[in-house]
Amino acid sequence: MNLLFGSTSAETFDSLLACAQTRYKEAPSLAVPQTLGLIRSEDDGPVGSVTEQDVTIMLLGILNYGTDGLSGDANKDAKTALTAYLSNGISGLVNLQGQFLISIYDKRDQSMIIVPDSNGLRTAYYTDQAATFAFSTNLKTLATGLPQPAGHDGTYQNFLLSHGFIPFCRTMYKGIYKLPADKILIYKSNKIELENRSNYTGEDKNHPLPDFSSMDESALIDELHKAFSNAIREQLSPDKKVAVLLGGFDSALVAAYLAAEGKEVHTYSFGYSDESYNQAHIDTVVAHTGCIHHWIPMTAETIREGIRDFDRYFNAPTNWANYVIQTEAVCQKIREDGIRHVYSGDGCDTIFLGYPFVHKTSVIFKRLGRWPDSLINTLTKVLDFGWLENLLGRPYAVGLHLIRSVGRDMPQRGLLTFQIMDANSARRIQGDDYNAATEDNEVLLKKLAAPFTDKTPDRIAYSGKSLLSPNLSKMIGTSDSTGTVIQAPYLHPELKKMALNLPDELCRPNGQEETKITGKYILMRMAEIKGMLPRDTIYQKKVSAVDAPLDEWLKHDLKDECSEFLKDLPFKINPSSKNGLFKKKFIEELHRKHIASDNLTVHALSLLLSYSRFTKKDKT
Repeated sequence: MNLLFGSTSAETFDSLLACAQTRYKEAPSLAVPQTLGLIRSEDDGPVGSVTEQDVTIMLLGILNYGTDGLSGDANKDAKTALTAYLSNGISGLVNLQGQFLISIYDKRDQSMIIVPDSNGLRTAYYTDQAATFAFSTNLKTLATGLPQPAGHDGTYQNFLLSHGFIPFCRTMYKGIYKLPADKILIYKSNKIELENRSNYTGEDKNHPLPDFSSMDESALIDELHKAFSNAIREQLSPDKKVAVLLGGFDSALVAAYLAAEGKEVHTYSFGYSDESYNQAHIDTVVAHTGCIHHWIPMTAETIREGIRDFDRYFNAPTNWANYVIQTEAVCQKIREDGIRHVYSGDGCDTIFLGYPFVHKTSVIFKRLGRWPDSLINTLTKVLDFGWLENLLGRPYAVGLHLIRSVGRDMPQRGLLTFQIMDANSARRIQGDDYNAATEDNEVLLKKLAAPFTDKTPDRIAYSGKSLLSPNLSKMIGTSDSTGTVIQAPYLHPELKKMALNLPDELCRPNGQEETKITGKYILMRMAEIKGMLPRDTIYQKKVSAVDAPLDEWLKHDLKDECSEFLKDLPFKINPSSKNGLFKKKFIEELHRKHIASDNLTVHALSLLLSYSRFTKKDKT
């Protein structure tokens, strides 16, 4: 495990230290006694610490050194950060590139500073309960490690059960918050200040973007290839051996580029006994790139252990818990194979308008007219029956989501195209422990959607998908757990900025049958024109990365264990609703096979199981 934590109170620090010693097998180290602490799983892992001139810096993650790539030395990265801070203060830190969380104790003025990377690929959780500041890169460690452990905060519980995430940088713990990527935390003179990163960045050093709509396709492909190449080169490992989490086209393109750069590329994929779940075209990618491929077996036991330990590594519950757990299991094997740096295709679908179901739903929501509130209220009340939900299963949530959505205006209508539980279901499943929120889901949705008013319907929908996506939690938690560093070239600031500013028609043009479903047209054309992958690999059918025999595992193989896990929820689950979670339903099966975006019907159960790990009472 890799972990940073600290406090300005000796009592609180000692309590956090004891908690970390209990939760993890690795012995913590003290960067500053009774102030800053860290856990480092490997000597060559992504945790560095250095002290000079009464300033101590701890760094979790990695720095990018421009086209020189990564240093591969966390202590060197910490030294680079310290030099930048001593020379230019916080301004020197915000200009660093990479994925990192930097914590500073400056003895000269007794201040503590926390700086996340600008892309939000690393963060920390903090509190100032009882006028004492404390932070940790692991949420549950902070919540349970305080002298008075943080209590459960159900303010956004109803929203979480419906939409799968807690908004506005809040958590399920009272007084504990997530540090946003655009903020710098400064604790000084017994006071927390969250300052805007922009206060320290000065002039924008990014080059202005060209007018992509006026460029011909050939010139645009050259521009995109340059940005793609630069993204990987700036993230390039100094090690000969690297790994790629190989799924579909997105990650295959990364693997092909790394192989062309002369790396010994080892690709890893989820392997299932039912081969219908296994990723297609792996042999073609391997033959084209010369990569060495590894199928990592995934079983019900993998999921059981992952759910049990979910809060030790990950910081947010998710309805796609299997995807997060399985990635961590694969990266454990990667680290055992002696590989430190891992690459993925994360972020590609969001910025190049992939995810077929998101686009399809966006189109439907755009075309449907606005229904009157009175009709929406009548329909949601008429359908508010537990027996109906238990009969229909997943289609019940989907149908009510559609009904509620046509009662909304844009952009809130198009922001969250996926719903886990309907608000009625979330109320029903909590039984007698249900509490109505001060602000209901509709009010919260309007607040979330407000920044997207000027976006196109597709860009609104894909922005909403990123709010729900477990990818960031997966990358951070897996890196912390295994000591690997997962690099996502599509999340590189410059490539991401370029893609997000492309006209929609360059990602999903009319009349292009090969990318009509998959999207990502211009990226696929780049791969084809530049000869980076075989054509059938480029234009392969999109397969959801979360697809797995999870329904069978949770509803059958692990039913007893799951029932025990659910007892740790902060509410006593309604028995009828609980039975409905495990019951197989004919209509639900038809929906799963012919309509759904993935082959899972257990979204609600998966979310509840991962949520229960954060609300269970740990033994002290």
